[in-house]
Amino acid sequence: MAPSALVIDPNIRNYCLFPILLVTFLVGIFRSSLSKYLRSSRPIDEDKLMHTSRIQRAAKIRTNSSFLPATGFFMRKAYFADKTSGILRKKVEVDPMKNPMMSGNPNQMFDMMKGQVGTMLPHIFMVTFISYVFSGFVLVQIPFPLTNAFRPMLQRGVDLGTLDVSYVSSLSWYFLVMFGMSSLFQLILGPGAHGVNPMQAQMGMAAGGGGPQQFDPNSAYEREADGLDIMLHKSTIGNAERRLLGLPISTE
Repeated sequence: MAPSALVIDPNIRNYCLFPILLVTFLVGIFRSSLSKYLRSSRPIDEDKLMHTSRIQRAAKIRTNSSFLPATGFFMRKAYFADKTSGILRKKVEVDPMKNPMMSGNPNQMFDMMKGQVGTMLPHIFMVTFISYVFSGFVLVQIPFPLTNAFRPMLQRGVDLGTLDVSYVSSLSWYFLVMFGMSSLFQLILGPGAHGVNPMQAQMGMAAGGGGPQQFDPNSAYEREADGLDIMLHKSTIGNAERRLLGLPISTE
C-alpha cells in the first residue's frame, strides 16, 4: 500500500507548531539558568581552577602565537613547556579523596548529580506535556523523500504505518527543535551555557555512572606542554609597517 498523503491544516501552525517552538525555547532558557544556579552553589575547587587556567593560557599562546613577537613567544614557551623548569612539566600530586566517587561523602555525590537532574527534569516535563496536549498531531512535512528507517525518529507518538515518512509528529518536532536550538542557546547565552542539551546529561549519567570523572592535571599538562614544545613561531605582525607602505620585505 502506498503511503498516504495529508493536507495539513494551516491552523496547526498557530496552535501547535509555534507554541511548541516557543515553549521549547523558554524551557531551554530556564534549564540553562537552573543549571547555572546549581553549579554556582557548589564549592569551588581552587586547585582544579588553577590547573585549568594554566592549560587555557597555554592553549591561547598556541592559538595566538602568530600575533606575538619572537622574544615574547619564546619566553612564554619556556615558562610553560621548558623540559626542566616549565610549570606544565611539573608533576602534580593528586589527592584521590577529592574524587566524589571515592571520598564517601554523600554531599559531594549529591552536588555532582544535582546539575544533571536539574537538566533532565525540564526535559521530562516537556515530553509529558507534549505527549498529553499535542498527542497525535502531525505538524510539518519535510520537503524531500525519506526511507522508512527515519520513521521512528520523525513520527514518535503516531502509530500509522501508511503515513508518509516525511511527515513529522508533534513529539518528534520537539526533539528536532531541542537539538536544533542548541547552537542558538550558545549564541544567546554565551559559549559557556550549560544544560541546553539534556541528551548530553543523560549520556553522561549512563556513561559516567552519574557524574564526571576525576580531573587528571598531569595528563592534561603533558599534552599541552608537548603541543607547545613542537610549535614553530611565525609572526604575522613582523614587517607590518613595510607591508603597509608597500616596501620590500626582508627575508632575513
